[in-house]
Formats: sequence, C-alpha cells, structure tokens
Amino acid sequence: MLVQGQQFLLIGPKGRKYLLTWQPEGFFTNQDGRIEYASVTGFGIEIETNRGVRHQVIAPTAADLSVAVKRKTTISYPKDIGFQIVHSTLSSGSIVLECGGGSGGMTSVLARLIGDEGKIHVFERREEFIELARKNITKLGLAHRVEYHHRDPAEEGFGMDGAFDAAFIDVPEPWALMAPVHAALKPGCSITSLSPNVEQVRETVEKMIEVGYARIWTVETLERELLVR
Repeated sequence: MLVQGQQFLLIGPKGRKYLLTWQPEGFFTNQDGRIEYASVTGFGIEIETNRGVRHQVIAPTAADLSVAVKRKTTISYPKDIGFQIVHSTLSSGSIVLECGGGSGGMTSVLARLIGDEGKIHVFERREEFIELARKNITKLGLAHRVEYHHRDPAEEGFGMDGAFDAAFIDVPEPWALMAPVHAALKPGCSITSLSPNVEQVRETVEKMIEVGYARIWTVETLERELLVR
C-alpha cells in the first residue's frame, strides 16, 4: 500500500506517463477518464479508469524524479547526471560538494546514492534558488541528507578544505572555482564540471592545468532515443 505523499508513475496508452503524489482522497483525470488514488494499492499493478482504459502503476526512477522537480533554472538531465556519477569518486557515505545546485535535480540523485551516512553540501549564490531546491528535496524525503550554503565560493572559498569525496560543478564560470574546489577536495578525489559552451570548457581546462589537476578529460554526451517496432 502506498502512503500519503509517496510518488508513483501512471503509464497510460502509447506510453504516456504521469508522475503523481498519492493522497488518500486524491484522484487523477485525463482524456481516458478518472482514477481514484484509493485504487492504487501498490506498484506493479494495472488499474482502469472509469472508462475502462488500463494504466500501469510503477515506481518512479531517479531520472523521473530529477526531471520533474519544480524549476526556475535549467537542470542537469539524466544522461549528464549518470555520466558524471560513474566517472566520479562518489560512493555510499560520501561527503559531496555541489556548486550551482539550481532547482535540485542533480541533488536529488546524489542524495539517493550517498545514503543516510553521507551528506551533500550545496553552495549557491542566489537565495531564491536555495529555497526552491530545498522544497523540492524535502518533497522527496531527502532533506536530511542535504545542507545548503548561501555564499559565493569564487570570492569566499568553500570554507571546508580537504573535506569532500567528490565535487560536481554546474555554474556559468566554472574556471573561477577550480582553485577553491582543488583545496576543498580530499587528495586524489574527483571533480566533474558541466558546461554547454566549448569556450567555457576551454577556459576551465586551462585553469585546471594551471591549478594542478591530473587526468583531465573532456567529453560530449549525446543521447538518441530509438523507436523499436
């Protein structure tokens, strides 16, 4: 049985999906009819609308939840989040630095992976982004794994030298953070930085070389969905 506030996915005809939050008196309507939440008794079941159209109930993935956050900013997408994580030194129990947390999409995935013994420290210059991200993470039940810092690390540093097992950077001027991040990471641990523009990448790489990073690697990630029929 689902509990109040738990999120679930309804998969309708032609693969249409709807991310919903279970409430005992809630209901969902679309062009196929109405479904009472009380009939959603668990994952992996099929239920019908009042018009007899079948929908499947499944558990949402980390990717589903990360792209569904309420946002005021652009977010990192699952293809980029996953690639960064598998090429990082993050593991269960890690203490993680995230700079430029935005609306909390990537934070939600990182927080799921580190477990209750880990902690995500999110550094953000704009307080309104912190408040929005905090609400999104709280809705997912992960707020106890995330701590927010309202500061500009490019000017003030992170104030936690040698504390972090991995760093994830998504800001317009990442090169300005390369020295502060280098000081904040534990020796030999990873940083990943995401930029949409090759000039941003060039300037960041040049700064990384100057600061003394090793194993610098630049990659473009592409995703193409296939229709199998």
